Amino acid sequence: MKYKLLQLIFLVLIYSACNEPANPPIHPDEWNISGTENSHPEKIAESGIVVCKDCHGGSEKNDYFGGTSGVSCYDCHAGGPSGHPGIYAWISPDSAEYHGRIFWENGWDFSNCQQCHGLDLAGGVVESSCNTCHTSGIGSCTTCHGDQDTNLAYPPKDIHNNTDSTLVSIGAHRSHMETEIATVRCEECHLVPGDYLDEGHLGADNIAEITFGTVASDSGAISPTWDRSDASCNTVYCHGSFSFAKSESSASWAYLYDFITGIDTLVTWTGTAELNCSSCHQLPPQGHIGENTQTQCSSCHGSMIDENGNIIDKTKHINGQIDLN
Repeated sequence: MKYKLLQLIFLVLIYSACNEPANPPIHPDEWNISGTENSHPEKIAESGIVVCKDCHGGSEKNDYFGGTSGVSCYDCHAGGPSGHPGIYAWISPDSAEYHGRIFWENGWDFSNCQQCHGLDLAGGVVESSCNTCHTSGIGSCTTCHGDQDTNLAYPPKDIHNNTDSTLVSIGAHRSHMETEIATVRCEECHLVPGDYLDEGHLGADNIAEITFGTVASDSGAISPTWDRSDASCNTVYCHGSFSFAKSESSASWAYLYDFITGIDTLVTWTGTAELNCSSCHQLPPQGHIGENTQTQCSSCHGSMIDENGNIIDKTKHINGQIDLN
């Protein structure tokens, strides 16, 4: 009976330590005073959280629900020892406390996470890696947008887990990247970082800025524009804003005028209208000899298009140059 009474007193003292300024004898002074040398966050950062598991861990010493001490870290920390909210709220995209949402709202500041999980978020003092769930790696493009299952980094899933193509963050990503008439790279519209922490990649506004590449700007010959207010692209090589000079061509005989030009088409990124060949250039393009139809293009461009007007080599279409047989 005496032993049980002493044990009860000890547990009460430990419980009180989490709810009162006092500390249990096993802990040093200032254990509950944040910022001091002996505060438990400082000691955990110094020695790791393994020692906490010895007394506060569960059957597998990893849940911090009380263990042999009978004192749960959750008594003081509503989110548990990690400071996270409940596990389902933390990992559920629909929750206001979803960890992705926390990053969206704090400007992608990982410093709090790095204190426990390490600079690379691969374990740190808590020996718990973010890569346990993010199997493609925390720095993978598909961790925040795209599809981890297919390893495709472009939406229809944006960083907010949206898939509605009427949103500017989704728009025509899929129809561009999966088109059968051209090869489109992310670099044609965005600066693609080498590392997710590269300057300019993560921003507090959560907007993926548009920076047109060499093909979209026809190697600098034109200046494409993007208007986010109405989600429109204009003066873009890919959509007909091209001009091939007769003076620079090896096939000057194909020219009626000094230039062969396309149709400068304004396109809406979130629109639903389907484009075809004549949306971006006449058949044949303005300034080109003849009155050819799409099925006759193969006479000179047979390596790119067949006699039925089907693109057979999309690397040779909308690529910034004229490919002849």
